[in-house]
Amino acid sequence: SVQATMNMGIKESTGELITLWNVDDTRRYDALEILAKNLVVDNRVSLVYADSYETNSKNDLFHEGHKKLYEHSTFEFSKENMIKCLPGPLPMWKRSLTDSNGFFNESLTFAGDWEMWLRCVENGAKFKKIPEVLGLYYYNPEGLSTSDSNHKKRFEEERGLFHKYKHMFGRNRTKFEGYFK
Repeated sequence: SVQATMNMGIKESTGELITLWNVDDTRRYDALEILAKNLVVDNRVSLVYADSYETNSKNDLFHEGHKKLYEHSTFEFSKENMIKCLPGPLPMWKRSLTDSNGFFNESLTFAGDWEMWLRCVENGAKFKKIPEVLGLYYYNPEGLSTSDSNHKKRFEEERGLFHKYKHMFGRNRTKFEGYFK
């Protein structure tokens, strides 16, 4: 599974900072440096993320000419805004976040990252949005979490997470309850 692969990478890594990098996404040339600097200078923050452009073109490269922003990562961090998977496609976090909160839930197929970040925030972790566009997310119509053929199973998994963590969403809970019935 995707979560098992991410967990294996985390367990094999030796650094103090961890990031995800999906093979079909790209980053600005200085993205890792900017994320790392922002993470290291603020002891209160465990994870940083930034805006990403979104593309429907396979093998597209990052450049400033993209127009569409990936919706989830445009929101500033708050418990209420965790109704979206804020870290999006390019989070970077301190190893201590994983040490304190465990690994990605390998029983999940589609929303393992959202569940991990919800669990961390529920336990008091603070995230920070970097106000720059640092990545390019490929919206793959055949992808595991984006294909039409997986929509029903993905929705069921996300609905379960919504109901498990709805106590965190404040006013956004009411806004999305009808959607997740």
